[in-house]
Amino acid sequence: MNESTAIESQMLLPREESMWDKKLVLLVGLLSIISYVPLLTTGSLVLPESPYSDYSSYQLPLREFAQDEFMQGRFPHWVPWIGCGLPMHATQQTGLCYPFLTPLLFLFSANMSIKLSVFLHAIICYAGQYRLGRTLSLSRQGASISALIATQSGFATAHLAVGHISLVCAYALVPWLFHFVLQCSRLPKLQNMCGVSAVTGLLLLVGHPQIPYYAFLFSGIMAAIVLVVGRNVINRRRSAVYLVGGVLLGVILAAVQLIPTAALILQQTVSGERGTLAHAEMYHLTVVDVYRQLIPSLWGNPVLGQPEFAPLDFFHEKVAYLGVLTCLLAGTSLITFHHRRWPWLFGALSLLCLLIALGSETPVFALLYQTIPGIGLFRCPGRCLSIASVLVAALAGRGFDSWNVGNNLAGRRSLALMGFVLSGGLIGLTYTVPPYLEAVNWNAWLSFSRRHLSLDLTMSALFLLASLGVIWLISYQPRRVALLFIIVLLVVDLGYFNMQSLRLEPDATKKEFKIVSSDLNECRIIDSDFSRQAGAARYSRLVPIAIRTRVRIVGTNEGGVLPDASETLFQALDRNSEAALRASACRYLVKPELNLQEASGLPLPRIWICPEEHVQLCDVALTDLDNADIDRLWGALMTSGSEIQIDQPQQLQIRVDTTSSGKVIIADTWYPGWQATVDGAPVPVELAFGCFRAIPVESGSHLIEVSYHSPEFPFAAGASLTALGIWLLLIGTALRRQS
Repeated sequence: MNESTAIESQMLLPREESMWDKKLVLLVGLLSIISYVPLLTTGSLVLPESPYSDYSSYQLPLREFAQDEFMQGRFPHWVPWIGCGLPMHATQQTGLCYPFLTPLLFLFSANMSIKLSVFLHAIICYAGQYRLGRTLSLSRQGASISALIATQSGFATAHLAVGHISLVCAYALVPWLFHFVLQCSRLPKLQNMCGVSAVTGLLLLVGHPQIPYYAFLFSGIMAAIVLVVGRNVINRRRSAVYLVGGVLLGVILAAVQLIPTAALILQQTVSGERGTLAHAEMYHLTVVDVYRQLIPSLWGNPVLGQPEFAPLDFFHEKVAYLGVLTCLLAGTSLITFHHRRWPWLFGALSLLCLLIALGSETPVFALLYQTIPGIGLFRCPGRCLSIASVLVAALAGRGFDSWNVGNNLAGRRSLALMGFVLSGGLIGLTYTVPPYLEAVNWNAWLSFSRRHLSLDLTMSALFLLASLGVIWLISYQPRRVALLFIIVLLVVDLGYFNMQSLRLEPDATKKEFKIVSSDLNECRIIDSDFSRQAGAARYSRLVPIAIRTRVRIVGTNEGGVLPDASETLFQALDRNSEAALRASACRYLVKPELNLQEASGLPLPRIWICPEEHVQLCDVALTDLDNADIDRLWGALMTSGSEIQIDQPQQLQIRVDTTSSGKVIIADTWYPGWQATVDGAPVPVELAFGCFRAIPVESGSHLIEVSYHSPEFPFAAGASLTALGIWLLLIGTALRRQS
């Protein structure tokens, strides 16, 4: 019986069988998301804090700030408390316009809003992977198993365990993008085009752009292959037009985020390593990382406390366990004879994902870097496994159908062959992996691996053989019994090794902050260990303190694109930290126990007046200033004074009194969009020290008002609203045609 006949035979099942299949889909869906339920029942608990976690140290406090701004009737364009001030919306890391999270901030606490959004995305992921499976002609059972694997994938759970909310949300949308791209490629209908545009817009609004980039890259490859060699394409030219139209409409839907971000990128000239091969392969996976993704550990998910190979080892996707049974089913789909060609396409794309993830471990990555545009914009290439997780889950569903539909003898033989091959490989690794670890001298993990690694590999092989035996035996049982056994095996496998990493605990960042000075509103603080390595100030763990206590910090926990002024500041901190700290009004270093230590050298105030005779120093970049220059400026500011009257995130009002003309220096990040008036008359906001703001004034007493107005946001919001109106019109037309 070939595949098409088998699928048709399922369509001819009695009504009660079909209804049972539908109920089974809901049952598997319930099993897929039930492990996410603690997110909704844990009140104020948060994902655990760790050196690798961004939840309590960035995601939560930034959304608390956004929530507070929204409640006060302001859109949070600018956050003043971190990094000497940053364009919060333009940096896009918090996804302020993402419709599946931000609206929740008006109804719940920021913490509960994030957790509710993650739970919602678990449902979205299951539904999307199920629809993708049905698009690929999987049976209901195969599609539901595929959806279970994708929803509880190691990639999603490992990144959720460390609070990478944007990555988890983007991952949940990937199956939907593949589904609509395939649908639109085969059948150019208006609703399919609207689906492509909706998912495109959501992916571009979600926040972190890395997963959307990989999703668009691989869906584009997939669409191109389907349009060129696909057998069931109705109208290739029309499909191409609908695909391009859907993507363009989706881009315009996301204009409210993309245009401010594009303005930030175009404003930036200090790019550092971004875009280079060295940046693209940073934190790539190794051969042993691939082993950890394929082989379960008897001790559970490595995120939960196993020793590290080396510092910065657990960059999350390195420990994203795929599943032994998942690999068994996926491999079966590739070696089972069938007339459909998409499993080979998905297998080839999964291999491409692996080659990207391995970086310089293979010579192929340098070629990919030269041929694939944009691949050098992101580090951590292992995040390409977000795409592989979806593809392999679909292959696993196809492998299940190969074995299960009609109790296919060829499918059982393929499953047995794949099981014996994998088992032999696992036993072989028992003798090859420990010596490899010894050779690369990962001593931090060797003491553990010597005791447990061989046992892990042997038990993995036995688990695989046992699963194979169970599957072989249940092949002769009724389909319902066999299917339930498979589901139980998957739930046990993925549940133990992936879902247990979903833990919650009290927020450790809410420790009491020992205030030892009363002038923290007039100065800044920084982590005491910021100078240990270049660029460390970019990854400050003081963000929650800054947001919740309104204390300004020099550092940030923002790893994406920053304004030129911020990059200049961080370069100055690397080159001459004392002068840079004094110029940025940083008076205190914060020790790990959260008390303050006086910084060396007396800092300049955050707001001060530079007289005309010293103005030339303000034109010198902060990277070129030294302590002698700061001393000269300190002596000059004693003859003038200023008083802050209003100090809000996007508005500042200062009363100044000076005996000579000069410039009012505000040690906050310079960025286009800041406007100023002196006694009601507009004046330019100039650049001081290559990173701060300067406002020219004449001698005497003046009232200076400085405010931020994003020049791109009104146009961007208008474009998005227009696109939304067009989308609603198109989807309404499509629904009327369908009815």
